[in-house]
Amino acid sequence: MSDRPSDDDGASGARVLVIDDDADCRSSICQMLEEEGFVPTAADDGAAGLALALAAPPALVLCDVRMPVMDGFATLKGLRGSASTAHVPFVFLSAGVDLREVRRGMNQGADDYLVKPFSGEDLLATVRARLRRSMPERPRRPVVTLPESPRLAGRLLPDLIAGRYRLAGRAGRGGMGAVFQARDVTRGEDVALKFLVDSGRSSDRFERECAILARLDHPRVVRYREHGATMDGDPFLVMDWLHGEDLAARLTRGTLSLDEATRVLRHAAEALAVAHEAGVVHRDVKPGNLFLVDGEIERLALIDFGVARGPDSGVFTMPGEVLGTPGYLAPEQVDDAAGATARSDVFGLGCTVYASLVGHSPFRGATAMASLASLLRDDLPSARSLRPDVPPALDALITAMLSRDPEARPRDGRAVLDRLDAR
Repeated sequence: MSDRPSDDDGASGARVLVIDDDADCRSSICQMLEEEGFVPTAADDGAAGLALALAAPPALVLCDVRMPVMDGFATLKGLRGSASTAHVPFVFLSAGVDLREVRRGMNQGADDYLVKPFSGEDLLATVRARLRRSMPERPRRPVVTLPESPRLAGRLLPDLIAGRYRLAGRAGRGGMGAVFQARDVTRGEDVALKFLVDSGRSSDRFERECAILARLDHPRVVRYREHGATMDGDPFLVMDWLHGEDLAARLTRGTLSLDEATRVLRHAAEALAVAHEAGVVHRDVKPGNLFLVDGEIERLALIDFGVARGPDSGVFTMPGEVLGTPGYLAPEQVDDAAGATARSDVFGLGCTVYASLVGHSPFRGATAMASLASLLRDDLPSARSLRPDVPPALDALITAMLSRDPEARPRDGRAVLDRLDAR
């Protein structure tokens, strides 16, 4: 909920081919790309996408793995078999994780892999990274930042929402939502307005996020204000506007001190304890979802409940669907997103504290899928082995939080606090 500068990677205007038989997903990806200055072209199956690519080679291809007419593997093989498209960067998209599929795709020449539902931030970072690697070096131009008109799905939003919220500009974008800074003219306060920009099952998830936040009233959780819909029927959620930065931004400047990392662990565990005691599983605990209000660890707040599950939530995951962020995802979430529990959040918090102390997630790789492969395969060096000033008791707690066996972890946020207090 703070403004984040975008990379000037010189890739604006690049044509990106999106191949996916899911119309909602295809449309959402194209919209995100278009709003960031790329030129998306879409196809609803591999055969149509291959024909488009051979006729006019794109700068990059985003391709679903499983499609009825021609799957992603056959599409990739066709592209790599033509001289005109042999070196076009290719990124697989999939609603599930099967490491055998990943290895098969990489062996055929794929460059990367994104697991649905991915955030807009992850999509754009992957696209920019792959385009940078494929483009020749050229002089960088000075960045000129212009104020962005409030738009949603290509349409200008009304200046005033619900008769009281005056939009100031977009602050962020996720897989299904866009966040804007706004002014509550009746109270003279800044607020964050999150709009739904996807459809289908995402509308149910959006309603679920609103319901979950409404029941979590605590200083460690971003505060819900209200939700509703515009005159055009666009659903929105109003939350407090948080000034400061998230922990991910803070960690770009270096690791935390032992005291700072311990306080992050305590305050994040406090937030999770509140959620878990209300029957809520966040399912995406990571540095980017821990916000430091005014840059202060003492004012840490848990944000973004877009994929959270509450006690009354229905089933909104598809078989094989992965929810969460590679590098902070618990092993059981790879197998079954619907099976995530409070212990899965404890795992994500363990990864976050580990990263705060040593500078990287315990399970990392060059790509998202390499991170997942590391999670399922690699032995984990302890935090203390990489940073000797970590006390044995804290190291033991982090190690327990990072156990691949959920039953070996503290059961929830409250149990983490109890272990901290018992040190």
